[in-house]
Amino acid sequence: MKRVSTVFICLLSVIAALFFGGCDNNQGSDDNGQGTEGTITVTGDGIITVTVKGEEKCYFSISTEEQVREASINKNTWDIGFQRPRTILTNSGITATTLNSDGAGMVWYTEKTDFDTVVLDDAVKTGDLSEYFTDTSKWFYSMGSDQNITYNVINYTGYGTGSGTATDTFKTALYDQKQFYKRGEASSYPVTNIVYIVQHGDGVHVSKIQVSQYEYASSSDTYVVKYKTLD
Repeated sequence: MKRVSTVFICLLSVIAALFFGGCDNNQGSDDNGQGTEGTITVTGDGIITVTVKGEEKCYFSISTEEQVREASINKNTWDIGFQRPRTILTNSGITATTLNSDGAGMVWYTEKTDFDTVVLDDAVKTGDLSEYFTDTSKWFYSMGSDQNITYNVINYTGYGTGSGTATDTFKTALYDQKQFYKRGEASSYPVTNIVYIVQHGDGVHVSKIQVSQYEYASSSDTYVVKYKTLD
């Protein structure tokens, strides 16, 4: 009887180890155990490589040059964020409201592609782009269906044809849309190399950024981004 009890206890221990071990493996590999955050690698010389998979999001502080975990975000800790597909966020508007980060960020579309020549004076609000300078959301018609998209001037520069209804199309700013359609579903998108000026989440500091490479896969997006402070 004692031997049977011992075997039974050992069996329960094995089952428990397998069960709880399996649960731990499903938590993901990030430091917080949340399993919902992408990875940002600082490669040096003001360049980061960002990878997000599935529903992952990740956030970056230009000031400290570090990835910021979602559990730690506030208006002073992050400046730009990434998700898929083809979306770069700022610590402003609806994004800041959703995350309760109270960010005072902003972004300007400079129309320039020479990173080194962009200066703070290039941050000018003009014309129809005025509403794109903080994060907002709108219904667009994309890929055969209506989608509610969070965006700013980094991602979109116009509504295309339409008048703000749920069936609007959109113009993308992140990559060359004409070249994309010529090439088909390419894994490496032809980026526009536009330089953007970003006001940090603290509402004080300002930097310029440029997406120099963007790659799309069925399960992940990869961004290569240059950045440099302007103040």
